[in-house]
Amino acid sequence: MLTPLTGPEHEGTHRLCLIAGGWHLSWHIPPAGLALSAHVPFRTESADAHPVPDAVTRAR
Repeated sequence: MLTPLTGPEHEGTHRLCLIAGGWHLSWHIPPAGLALSAHVPFRTESADAHPVPDAVTRAR
């Protein structure tokens, strides 16, 4: 699922979320990388509506 992030510090950035083997995985996708994710289902509602669990550590 691809959802837009909110706030001026995330302008144009989206979050790619998926669940694999029961794990919640997510990545921030900058505007320049959105074309590479064109095949991913998109939600117009903000990523704030789908929070990432606190127990997940994200690598950058």
